[in-house]
Parts: sequence; C-alpha cells; structure tokens
Amino acid sequence: MGLPEFATWLDTIQQFHSSEIELGLERLAQVAQRLSIKPNATVITIAGTNGKGSTAHAISQIAQAHGQRVGLYCSPHFLRFTERALINNQEQTEQQWIEAFERIDNARQEIPLTFFEFTTLAAFLLFEAQELDLWVLEVGLGGRLDAVNIIDSDVAIVTSIGLDHQDFLGETREAIGFEKVGIARCDKPLIIGAQDCPQSVLKQAQALTKHLHVIDRDFHLHRHLHLSGTGHAFNFANQQQNIEISLPPFFVPSNAAVAIQALYQWRSDWQVGVIQEVLGSLELKGRAQAVKHGSHSFLLDVGHNPQAVEAFMTHLDQSKCYSVIIGMLKDKDTLGVLQQLEPMIEHWSLVNLDAGRNAGVDVLRAQVLSIEPGAQIDQFDTVKQAIEHQLSQPVKPTPCLILGSFFTIAEGLAFFEGGGEAS
Repeated sequence: MGLPEFATWLDTIQQFHSSEIELGLERLAQVAQRLSIKPNATVITIAGTNGKGSTAHAISQIAQAHGQRVGLYCSPHFLRFTERALINNQEQTEQQWIEAFERIDNARQEIPLTFFEFTTLAAFLLFEAQELDLWVLEVGLGGRLDAVNIIDSDVAIVTSIGLDHQDFLGETREAIGFEKVGIARCDKPLIIGAQDCPQSVLKQAQALTKHLHVIDRDFHLHRHLHLSGTGHAFNFANQQQNIEISLPPFFVPSNAAVAIQALYQWRSDWQVGVIQEVLGSLELKGRAQAVKHGSHSFLLDVGHNPQAVEAFMTHLDQSKCYSVIIGMLKDKDTLGVLQQLEPMIEHWSLVNLDAGRNAGVDVLRAQVLSIEPGAQIDQFDTVKQAIEHQLSQPVKPTPCLILGSFFTIAEGLAFFEGGGEAS
C-alpha cells in the first residue's frame, strides 16, 4: 500500500492549475530559480514525436553498463507514478517525492503550476539530491516550451518529427519540428534522427547550434545482410566508428543510432561490445511487449499515432490476421491509427479509457465501420473486461494486440501483473 499522504499530494497537484497543459516556461522558471535548481551532471534531453522513451532508456542503460550513475525522467507512467524518475533503474520512494513536492509548494507561493510542471521540478530535485553523472530527460510535449527545457542540455536529440499534438504544436511537420529543435543550445550538439527532416527545420537547427548531427548526412545506418533479421550497422563518420548491432523488435534502428551518437558526443571511451550487448537485450514495458496468460498470448504497444503503429506493424506476421483491444484519446489521430491497423485486424475490441480525453467506443466504432463496413466489433467499458472476454475465447495462433494509448497499456499491465490499478 502506498502512503496516504502521497495519494493526497497527487490529487492536490492536479488542482493547482486550471489547465492540464499550458506551454511556456516563464512561471516554471520563476519557481526553479527560487529552488536554485542546477544540474550537477551532464544533461541529455530528448524530444520527438515517437521514439523518445526507447532512446532515453537505451542511453541510460548503456551509460549504467559503463559504471555511470544515471537519472532518467520519462512520462507518462504505467502502473506507479514513481516510475517517472529512476536513478540507476530504481524508483525513488513516495516519501522522497513528498519531500520534493513540499519544497516546490513552499517555493511556488502564488504561482500556478500544471501537474506535469510540478512533477518535472520534483524529478529535478530528486536528481539533484544524488551524485549523478548523467541526467536523461524526456520531453513531455513539443520541446521549446516544454517544462523539461528549463534545463540547458549538453546534448539534445530529436528522434522523429510527425503529426501529433497539432492543437499545441502546429499543423505541419515544419511547425512541429521548429518546436522540437528548440531544445538545442548554442555550441552544444543537436542530433536529429528524423529521416526526411524538413529543410526549414534543419535551417532553424543550424541557427541554434554549430554542432548539428543529422542522420543520413553526418552519421548513417544500414542493414547488414550477414546479420540476423534485426541486424543493423551504424556508421558514425565523425567518430570513425562502425558498430553492428542486432536490435530487439520494438527498437526502431534510427533511435538506436541517435542514442549511440549522443553518447559519443558526451564522451568517447565507450566499449563497443557493451553497447552491442545492452542494445541487443534491451526490454521495455509497453513496447512490443509479449505477455502470456495461460494459453493465450498478447502483444502490448504504446503506439498512439499512425507513424508509431506503422513501425509496430512491421514486426507482425503480414500474412496473418489479428484481434485487437484498442482504446484511444480524442486528441489523437484515431482514424489514421485505425486505417493503419485495418488490413491485419479480423476482430476489434473497442474500449473506453478512464481519462478525460477518452475518445469513446462510439467514435471508434463509427470510424472502424467507415473503413471496414461489416467489421466484427465488440465494445467494453474497460480494458480489463476486454481482456477477460479474450481469455474466454478459443486460443488463436496469433497474439491479441493491445494498443492505442499509455492508458490502454497501463490498464492491461495492471491486469497481467496481478489485477492492481494503475496510479
């Protein structure tokens, strides 16, 4: 059981600001100044439409395997709020979070902070309290005006640029890319892993820093036929390195490339064998995660936009049909995701999510039928109900997919890991 005070704090923080999201750094910077927040380690900041989490975890794991102490900040969480800030893979205690919350609340006084802003500051305080070598910070939304960007990065990464969060970031890849490269700092490296990056974004990046590293221009990756089906080689021209790696199925090769490139911008004494071992065995919750429950198989993935779902589907057997349990948020491209999935789905289980931005099963049903009239569809109030229904059906040769949102995966993991509730 968690501390009652901790649950109360989480509820209270939700009430401190009238908006769930408010981009801008002025309020946050004031509070950070009052707290005298100053990183005592190298900082790598990661923005991108997709791939931020896997890239952040890869950098963290490689650095730790070389004896570095690493603070990793990612969001959202799956089962426990304390998953958001890890120090050498360890969650910090609820009491440590409470103490950070108290410091922030005392410092902010009259200044309203969103939930994400409050928790970002708390993570920074947790990291400051430790002797760390590296902070790895995942941007929550966009980049330039995201809370994480109050910290100056020593190395900045943009993993990908796609259409997502258009209400906040703009309607085009050019506008969204402008926001994401805003995490760069003058005279510090910026690494862009977005293939086919808009020229206007590259021009903006070059104006921000003289140390720009662009995939397929300054460093390269290509498939090696003599390696296994997931084998790729990465060539880093400026390091004169050529690293061959077999990647786990969820790991997009370009994300592995930018992770390695970022590490080499920090320091040069990495052991290639260690990098190969870490990346080859990397596992992440909610990223093409295989789960067995009795005789039934499930495959969970947090993909919640068309680009992420397209990447996930490349790992599926293209000749087979799947069942899917899917719940989505209304501010996502729900139709685009469903269109990506449709060619391989024979049965749809649509679920409501316990979130204010829930798209709703009626909306999803109408969209599925618009692209596949006569589709086989079931509707459920919860992911748990949908999974229980799936378990009552005959076992199929293909796993049941669970997709659409971090909320969807969190509910699925809560069921599979003991029936608990995500918090």
